[in-house]
Amino acid sequence: LEDDMPISKDGMPVEHCGSWFSCVSYNTEGAIGAVRCILSEKMTWWEDDFFCNHIHVLADVRDDQGRTALNLAAKGPRAVINEYLLFCGRYKLQSGPPEHRTATSVILRAQDYGDQSDYGVTFDKADKDKNGKLDRKELKAITVKIGLDPDLFLKGSKEGESISKGIFVGICKQQLGDGP
Repeated sequence: LEDDMPISKDGMPVEHCGSWFSCVSYNTEGAIGAVRCILSEKMTWWEDDFFCNHIHVLADVRDDQGRTALNLAAKGPRAVINEYLLFCGRYKLQSGPPEHRTATSVILRAQDYGDQSDYGVTFDKADKDKNGKLDRKELKAITVKIGLDPDLFLKGSKEGESISKGIFVGICKQQLGDGP
């Protein structure tokens, strides 16, 4: 794999046989280990440089059908690539000035690529009587798990003691961030 990478030592795409794409597309322990080994700083490719220094190029390099390596990557190799590509393996930092700055901190805008909850599925699991609404008891059980106050949901409800799926999903997205 090291001898058939899609980039040169300066990070520019080069002619190759597609081993990188093949490797990242398999979700096997061997493929995951190979991706981790290639991106590890312990494996030098050229003097004083490592593949991890070119992670953006490796993630964005395209196969002969125009698909990026990151789009082709199976779950395991994608997680390894994201460890190097994203801040804390999860956040894509936005370019531009900080949102806020103090003497001791800087707040940057970022997009969260971590696992996101499907609030509709959460609602369906909590709807024990399958009536399409969560009553106070059902709502209390699920809101404890997601860390929100059940009264937050019921304040906007016209029925007062139950909430629809649409309202539940909307409040979750507003309070916890967008799901899928």
